[in-house]
Amino acid sequence: MTRFFGRNPTLAALVTLGTINHVVLSGSRVTVTLQALREGASTATVGVILALYALLPMFCAVAAGRLSDRIGIRKPMLAASMGLIVGVSLPLMFSGLPILFVSACVIVLSFIVGQVSAWAPASETVVSLVGDSAAPQRSRARRRISQQKELDGNLHSAAR
Repeated sequence: MTRFFGRNPTLAALVTLGTINHVVLSGSRVTVTLQALREGASTATVGVILALYALLPMFCAVAAGRLSDRIGIRKPMLAASMGLIVGVSLPLMFSGLPILFVSACVIVLSFIVGQVSAWAPASETVVSLVGDSAAPQRSRARRRISQQKELDGNLHSAAR
């Protein structure tokens, strides 16, 4: 682990938490869809559930950023992790299509709050490791990360 992150446990923790949260989000897309089909949902209903995974982050990312700027990053990141656990657990405890809608909303909103909150400490960690003269490299790296996420989303959609 020190080979990748040096001696920076903050960066290692952020990457690990982000990876776990992303696995939960990706896995829930598949399981919520399959559960909806199993419960007899129409194709349009399944499409609406999947659309929540794309639309909610788009509408709520700025608000999540403002929240983490106002109250700090620790509480939103903890709340996001707890929200992911609750969102994944809801369909296990209750059944029905309304629960799948609620579960998808809780999972997606929790994920975006966690991801947006993690950007600030990750950027500060990169600045402390590389120095402030790396501003062009940071913006290039952020562009590449955004392009990678977009490509990943496009490939994920094409695989369906």
